[in-house]
Amino acid sequence: MKKLIWGIMIVFLFCFPVSTEAQTYSFSASKVVIKTGSKKEIPVYSGKKKVKADLFKWKSSNKGIVTVSSKGIIRAKKTGSAYITASRGKKNIRCKIFVYSKTVKTGFYSYGSSVSMKTGEGITLVPKKKGSVTVYKSSAPSIASVSSNGTVYAKKKGKTKITYTSYGKYKYTASVTIQVKARGTSYTYTKTNFIMHRGLLREAPENTLPSFKLAGSRGAKYLECDVRKTLDGVYVVAHDSNLMRMCGVDKRIEKITYAELKSYPIIGGMNAELYPGNYTPTLQEYINVCNQYFATPVIELKWTCKDAEVEQMNKIFLTSKRQPIVISFREKPLIKLRQINSKIGIQYIMREGITESALRDARVYGFQLSVSSAYVNQKTIDDLHKQGIKIAVWDITSEQIMRQYVGWKADYITTEEISWATKTL
Repeated sequence: MKKLIWGIMIVFLFCFPVSTEAQTYSFSASKVVIKTGSKKEIPVYSGKKKVKADLFKWKSSNKGIVTVSSKGIIRAKKTGSAYITASRGKKNIRCKIFVYSKTVKTGFYSYGSSVSMKTGEGITLVPKKKGSVTVYKSSAPSIASVSSNGTVYAKKKGKTKITYTSYGKYKYTASVTIQVKARGTSYTYTKTNFIMHRGLLREAPENTLPSFKLAGSRGAKYLECDVRKTLDGVYVVAHDSNLMRMCGVDKRIEKITYAELKSYPIIGGMNAELYPGNYTPTLQEYINVCNQYFATPVIELKWTCKDAEVEQMNKIFLTSKRQPIVISFREKPLIKLRQINSKIGIQYIMREGITESALRDARVYGFQLSVSSAYVNQKTIDDLHKQGIKIAVWDITSEQIMRQYVGWKADYITTEEISWATKTL
C-alpha cells in the first residue's frame, strides 16, 4: 500500500509540476558591495534551494555603474549604486549594488585604538568618515555587543574588537579594541534632593518667570520646567501644547510663532492677576533665572525631538552655570543627548514600573530613572543603587510619605511643597 501511495505522488509531481507563479524567489542578499573592476555572482533561491540563473531575465538600472550577465554575474564599472532585477514570469526580485573604488582607513571621534569600559556601560562610536552602507561587528558579542548605529554595550569582563566597515565611493574601515572590566557595585548616597515642580506653582502661575523666581528666592536648588517648540523654532517653557488653560485662547504652540505666543498673556494659574503682563518664557530665559539663583535646571522634553532639535537645545543647556538634568518619557531624544553630551544629567521617566529595557538604557547611557511613587519601595531603591543607578520619585502627596522616601534614600523627590525643598531632613 505504501509503495502504491509513493508511486501516485511521484506521478503527480511529474505530471503536474509546481507553476512558476506559485514559487517565491529571493536573492541571497538584498544588498551587495563590490569593488570597481570586480565581478561577482548574485544567486537566486527558492526557499533554501538555489535556482538556475538562466531561468531569469536580468537587468541593471544603470549599466554605467554595474552590468549583469544572463548567468547573474555582475561586473562593477564605476563607483555608485544601482539595482539588479531578475524576472521570471510575473515574478520580479531586485538587489541593490554598491560599487566602491578603494579602501580608506578612518577612525572614530572621541576614541582611539582602544577603550576601557566597565560592565553595564555603553558608548557610541561615531566614525569620522562613512558611506551609505555601514556594518559594525564585534569579535566577541558575549563580552561587548555593538548595534547597527555603533552603540557598544559592555556585558562581561574580557576583550573584544569592534570593526567598522562602510561603503560609498570608498570602502571605509576602522576598528577599536574594547577592554571590559568588572563594575563595582558600591553606591554612595549623599542626600535627597527636592525638585520644585514647574517652579512655585502654588503661589504664581506654573512655568513662568515669577514662579521660578519665587522658588529660587525661597532657596529651592532644583527648578523643573516643561519645554516645547514654536512654529518658528523658539524653545519655550510650557506644559500644555494648547494655550487654552493658561492663556484662554485655543491655539497650539507648535502652530504659532513666538511673537504671537508672547502676545497672549498668562491668565491661568495661581494668583495670575498679581502678575499682569506675564507671558510664556523661552528656555533661555528660564535658564537665566536658574543661573540667577544658582539652581539646577530640570528640563522635561514634551515631544519626540529630532536630532537637530536636541543639538540646538544642548547649546542652550550649556549656558547653565549648574549641570542641567534633562528628563523625558521619550527614549530617543535622551539617547541622542547622551551621545553629544557625556556630562549632562538625564532621567528617563517611567509611566509605570521599571522595565528591563529601561534598566539596560540606564546602564548603557548613564541614565537616572524617574518613577511614580506607586511603583517604588525600599527594595526598588536599594536594587537600583546596587547597580549605580540614581532614582527620582514623584507623585508624593503627604509629608509622612515624603519622609519615608527620604529614609529609603531616594536621590530626588519632585514636589510642589516649597517647605520640603528648603528644610534640612
